[in-house]
Amino acid sequence: MKYRHLFLPVALALLPGLHLVHAAPDDPRPLASGVVEYELSTSGMGSTMTGTRTEWWTDHGRKVATLEKSTTRTELFGQKQTERKEELTIVDGDTVYTIDLLQKTGTKGNLAELKKLGAAFANRMGGAEDPKKFVEKNGGKWLPAETFLGRKCDVVEMMGVKTWTYKNVTLKSEGAMMGITTSQVAKKFEENVRVPASKFEVPEGIEFETQETPAEAAAFLQALAGGGGEDDEDGGTPNFLAQAMQQAQAESGDDEDEESDWPDLRLPLEEFRAIVANFKVPGYRQMPLMHTKKEYGLIMANNSGSAIAVGATPAEAVKGRDEDPNYTRVARFKHAGYQCELIEVTDEGDEMDGEPIGPVEISSGVVIHMPRKGCVLVVTSKPKRSKAEMMKLVELLDL
Repeated sequence: MKYRHLFLPVALALLPGLHLVHAAPDDPRPLASGVVEYELSTSGMGSTMTGTRTEWWTDHGRKVATLEKSTTRTELFGQKQTERKEELTIVDGDTVYTIDLLQKTGTKGNLAELKKLGAAFANRMGGAEDPKKFVEKNGGKWLPAETFLGRKCDVVEMMGVKTWTYKNVTLKSEGAMMGITTSQVAKKFEENVRVPASKFEVPEGIEFETQETPAEAAAFLQALAGGGGEDDEDGGTPNFLAQAMQQAQAESGDDEDEESDWPDLRLPLEEFRAIVANFKVPGYRQMPLMHTKKEYGLIMANNSGSAIAVGATPAEAVKGRDEDPNYTRVARFKHAGYQCELIEVTDEGDEMDGEPIGPVEISSGVVIHMPRKGCVLVVTSKPKRSKAEMMKLVELLDL
């Protein structure tokens, strides 16, 4: 059986497309040009990252260049590792270049379609409404304005992250989530200044690959941007997010024969809603709940492309999963009276001529067996997390 037929791996595979949408705004910036120099830091889980990020823009954001330099030091189980990063990103209209300056390699992509989809997606998620109302409706706080670097900033606290923003430029952000703290603080900010054209020139000697939006992500975004309404209450008809998932699977060519043989979920939709009612993770944006007759699911994502999801599916969906070479059962245990499994799912990326051409990614999951309801709950994280971290997520469920 293909484990990806479970809602969660499909959902998590789509998140890179959502992240690109987030990174491809189409609205002009209020400031015609500017330069911001940040200091960065992240710590937790045996790892610390320190670095700098400089951003230049002109023509109200039509051209943007971002240079990030960082060093990450990791110490786990007595093993020490240091990793350096120098990455330059250049956005010129609808073209984006992402360049590894150390490896002299890069990718080139087109943002035109993603900008259109991003605008429609943001509208469906409520981004077009008054910013203060949007923040408060989604559980955030619009705090009194503060002065930072001599500018009067809007201060917002939402999903574990506090930001100081001036004319759509974030000058400071601080956050903490599951033992990881992050900080991005501007040390220098110049607005409406002349930015040399050389800042937006693509370096010579870089070997580029063309980056395309994965078929699943494109189909998902298209469906999400264009179809459906709000969640229905009876669970009889798939909501617009579920329709988007189904279209994405169809576009990607997944075999749905097995899924069509599954029985309908016996777990009532309202009971699933109650289980996930308090499933909120600081720093993660929650998408509308997805439901069909055979699957329920909730996706959460942050601005860096990481994702967490919770799904319910018939018990038949996990039968025979041990035959999947990309599936690994790490441990069996009990929680709240339910038999559980800690799992890892390997995604080897795309293939060309039978050879892998993409990075290998590993997602973590906890499968919770609910035999009285004839179903399983699956909590999944991408990227991979430890058992202790996964159990912190499981404990957010009202079982």
